[in-house]
Amino acid sequence: GSTPETTANIGDQIFTDVWAGKRLRLRTFLVPPIRDKRDFITRFKRFLERHFIKKYYRIHKDEENIIWKEERK
Repeated sequence: GSTPETTANIGDQIFTDVWAGKRLRLRTFLVPPIRDKRDFITRFKRFLERHFIKKYYRIHKDEENIIWKEERK
């Protein structure tokens, strides 16, 4: 019974959680994974996500509402 204006989507994967939330027109938050899975599919998706995360931070580097930045290894 909630509306998109009163609902938020929280997820740790861009290509599943964030994409679905945006398609539903929800406010969407990308959070760091609690425990990263080590199977091939998840590692491959994380590898692809890095490009989009870096691009996002380049565009929004001066905004104060960014709460998570990928740790550099």
